[in-house]
Amino acid sequence: MWGFFKLFRKSPMGLLVDHFIVTKEVYFLCTKNYGKWKDGEEVSIKQIDETEHRADEIKQQINEIITSSLMSSIRKEDILSLVKTQDCIADAAEDVIKYLDFKLFKLDPKLEKILDNIFEVTTKAILEYERLLMGFCQYQRANFAPRYKKKIPKEVATVAKYEKEVDDLAHSFGKLIFNMEDKFSPVKIFFLSKLITLIDRITDNLENGADRIKRMIAK
Repeated sequence: MWGFFKLFRKSPMGLLVDHFIVTKEVYFLCTKNYGKWKDGEEVSIKQIDETEHRADEIKQQINEIITSSLMSSIRKEDILSLVKTQDCIADAAEDVIKYLDFKLFKLDPKLEKILDNIFEVTTKAILEYERLLMGFCQYQRANFAPRYKKKIPKEVATVAKYEKEVDDLAHSFGKLIFNMEDKFSPVKIFFLSKLITLIDRITDNLENGADRIKRMIAK
């Protein structure tokens, strides 16, 4: 009998929010450790690993609910895709810190300024995506209130705008690196090129998540 009632478990939407809250924690640990790295200090791997693991545990809870529940007002594949995308955000932030742990050196002031700007814009994108997710889950619980379905939330376009800003900053960063090749060793050029690619993944996945929510609203 209990197995029958488990088929009608609560919606995983609340867990989606919980998952992103932990994902956001991973990101802010990333920014904190980036600051330490700039100051010539060792980064803290253990805390970010533990926090990312908590996100994985919530993702597993969502997977279990999705595979055992009969009740859902939206497609299960969409929910699984969204939590996977959010998990990629946490993974990307964790990878940035693990990568910074490989090498300590003093950044050129021009490069540091661009990296700081990238993290500032990425933080805005994180907070905008959170507002989008919160609103989506709130109205989804109200069975997709018609007033919500008529208009795609402005946060979708704002996240995309921030992603473009980060892409432009990353391009400027790469251009600057290769125009300073007389100052940098090939190893340092490779390191910085890979670093900017890893950071760029965060906003790429934020935009992917926002697009997924947009498609879920439009269905």
